[in-house]
Amino acid sequence: MTVDQVAFRRQGGFVLGSILEWKMLTRDEQAEMLKNGNVQFLADGQPVPVREALVALKA
Repeated sequence: MTVDQVAFRRQGGFVLGSILEWKMLTRDEQAEMLKNGNVQFLADGQPVPVREALVALKA
Protein backbone atom coordinates (compact mmCIF):
# COMPACT_ATOMS: atom_id res chain seq x y z
CA MET A 1 0.00 0.00 0.00
CA THR A 2 1.33 3.40 -0.97
CA VAL A 3 -0.24 6.49 0.54
CA ASP A 4 -0.33 8.89 -2.39
CA GLN A 5 -2.70 11.69 -1.39
CA VAL A 6 -3.84 13.60 1.64
CA ALA A 7 -7.29 15.13 2.03
CA PHE A 8 -7.30 18.25 4.19
CA ARG A 9 -10.63 19.30 5.73
CA ARG A 10 -11.37 22.91 4.93
CA GLN A 11 -14.57 24.90 5.19
CA GLY A 12 -17.11 23.18 3.02
CA GLY A 13 -15.32 19.84 2.67
CA PHE A 14 -12.04 18.16 1.87
CA VAL A 15 -9.32 19.44 -0.46
CA LEU A 16 -6.90 16.93 -1.96
CA GLY A 17 -3.22 17.59 -1.46
CA SER A 18 0.09 15.88 -1.88
CA ILE A 19 2.25 13.97 0.56
CA LEU A 20 4.81 16.77 0.19
CA GLU A 21 2.22 19.30 1.41
CA TRP A 22 1.63 17.13 4.49
CA LYS A 23 5.36 16.80 5.16
CA MET A 24 5.85 20.57 4.84
CA LEU A 25 3.53 21.18 7.80
CA THR A 26 5.18 21.53 11.20
CA ARG A 27 4.76 18.66 13.65
CA ASP A 28 2.43 20.86 15.69
CA GLU A 29 0.26 21.58 12.64
CA GLN A 30 0.16 17.88 11.77
CA ALA A 31 -0.71 16.93 15.36
CA GLU A 32 -3.51 19.51 15.48
CA MET A 33 -5.00 18.27 12.20
CA LEU A 34 -4.82 14.66 13.37
CA LYS A 35 -6.33 15.49 16.76
CA ASN A 36 -9.24 17.35 15.17
CA GLY A 37 -9.85 14.78 12.43
CA ASN A 38 -9.06 17.33 9.73
CA VAL A 39 -6.90 15.05 7.59
CA GLN A 40 -7.46 11.79 5.76
CA PHE A 41 -4.88 9.72 3.94
CA LEU A 42 -5.59 7.96 0.65
CA ALA A 43 -4.02 5.17 -1.38
CA ASP A 44 -5.34 4.88 -4.93
CA GLY A 45 -8.32 7.00 -3.89
CA GLN A 46 -9.26 4.76 -0.96
CA PRO A 47 -9.08 5.89 2.68
CA VAL A 48 -6.25 4.46 4.76
CA PRO A 49 -6.43 4.24 8.57
CA VAL A 50 -4.42 7.08 10.08
CA ARG A 51 -2.02 4.91 12.09
CA GLU A 52 -1.32 2.71 9.06
CA ALA A 53 -0.77 5.77 6.86
CA LEU A 54 1.63 7.41 9.30
CA VAL A 55 3.70 4.23 9.59
CA ALA A 56 3.81 3.94 5.78
CA LEU A 57 4.87 7.58 5.38
CA LYS A 58 7.62 7.18 7.96
CA ALA A 59 9.18 4.24 6.10
